Amino acid sequence: MAVNEMRCILKPDGFIVMKEPICFSRMYAKMRAVFPFSDDVSEYEHPLTKEEFRQVREGFHVSGLRLFRLPFVAIARYLGLKPKLFMKSSDFMLRHFRYLEHFATVAVMKLKMLSPSNQQGMHILYLDDTAEETLQSEIRG
Repeated sequence: MAVNEMRCILKPDGFIVMKEPICFSRMYAKMRAVFPFSDDVSEYEHPLTKEEFRQVREGFHVSGLRLFRLPFVAIARYLGLKPKLFMKSSDFMLRHFRYLEHFATVAVMKLKMLSPSNQQGMHILYLDDTAEETLQSEIRG
């Protein structure tokens, strides 16, 4: 993964704002198989699974984790509908109905390297309150 490269180039006091496609839902994974990929996506690219998402966060302080885009936004785009209303609806639903976070298709977060003393022999993940709640709901889902 590119995570090792991110760690190599990141300055000690630097941070990364990362936007990644995610797929935690088996239903969404099946939907992706039905709808074709866009031309600008290689066959090797795929949304991060829960395990891959966990690996990306390892060794970083995570803050500002926010989830976006329920699958119906992609379906609306595929059908040629204007996605603005669908995106606003998705955002509203994800902010107000935590149980839908399992179906989000994009994650955005800020990653900052943990100090070396926190990384000896184990990976410690520090989260702000919102990210902690989101990850707990992710684990339950």
